[in-house]
Amino acid sequence: MDLDSHKLQAFTEAYSELESCLSSVNVIVETYFADVPTEAYKVLTSLKGVTGFGFDLVDGTKTLDLIKGGFPTSKYLFAGVVDGRNIWANDLAGSPSTLHVLESIVGK
Repeated sequence: MDLDSHKLQAFTEAYSELESCLSSVNVIVETYFADVPTEAYKVLTSLKGVTGFGFDLVDGTKTLDLIKGGFPTSKYLFAGVVDGRNIWANDLAGSPSTLHVLESIVGK
């Protein structure tokens, strides 16, 4: 996720315009095969009306640290713990370990 501050601001403004139309919809924000920059994580997780977030935790190893630092209560976390580019090369020991860490933060 490569968003400079101007793009992040534009996204936030666009989402604010859409927000009133989304009250009856479950909004899931998903990122794609990468770390989420700290500022983007703060902006995304503060969006109103979002039901949950999906983060890549295989290529996005720094994103796990952001989640450890704080994740919004009453939101769902969709944890990308399997390598989506090659599921057969997944770290079978690492995925459950990451899930246990996440469970201690956000629950089941």
